[in-house]
Amino acid sequence: MMHSDNAGSIALTKDPTFHAHSKHIDVQFHYTWEQVDEKDVAFKYLPTDHMPADIMTKALPHSKHEKFTMLLGLSHTDHCNNSPLQQ
Repeated sequence: MMHSDNAGSIALTKDPTFHAHSKHIDVQFHYTWEQVDEKDVAFKYLPTDHMPADIMTKALPHSKHEKFTMLLGLSHTDHCNNSPLQQ
């Protein structure tokens, strides 16, 4: 199961017919369509508020950073205070 917060990309995985906005999709994307068609992979919408991968790609408010850190099973360390860059 693949989660995405992009409803448009999920729609393209379900309906590979030509759309004006998708005419330049790389040929490699056809592999994804084949995998969905063969039921080897499925995509599910997950709202961005519940997308812990955002911690790796976006600047987040402290509360979201803490929430996603916990969801990913990561722990907070205080190494920043002992960084050689701060000395």
